[in-house]
Amino acid sequence: MNVPSINRQLNLLYTELSSVTEKWAITGGSNHFIRKIDNSINDIDIITTAKGGEEITKALEQYLIQEYKFSVCNTIKSYFGVLNYKGIKIEVMGDPINFIKNKWIENHVWKNNIEFVGCKDFILPLTTLKYELYIYKLLKNQSKVEKLGMFNKNSNKEVAR
Repeated sequence: MNVPSINRQLNLLYTELSSVTEKWAITGGSNHFIRKIDNSINDIDIITTAKGGEEITKALEQYLIQEYKFSVCNTIKSYFGVLNYKGIKIEVMGDPINFIKNKWIENHVWKNNIEFVGCKDFILPLTTLKYELYIYKLLKNQSKVEKLGMFNKNSNKEVAR
């Protein structure tokens, strides 16, 4: 998918989610694409609260392809749903719980690590790169840590909790 088409869809998505009252942000690879760290995008990952996920999937219910409900997948437990939004897969994750050092830990850190980033003629809520680096280190995803480390000068600073 070409960049102008993705930008147009991101703009439409942000407009359609303007009624969501809970915190939400784009995270993962889609965040990296928007920031021009990666040059391709497979899907859009949204992190939010359980209620935020309900609001998002309700606002976009015509695109819902996998029911939003609590699920467990390897190292993450969360409320989870999948949408096919105008040809782009969107994964919505609410109230994530990560399996770290042999125990389940609720992830609330993202809520204090959201910034609004300009994307053409609009802005999007994205998790900060400090948060991205922090969570990839905890999850031991070394390839992402190395990639983000190049782009995050302040990687040694503590993430806001």
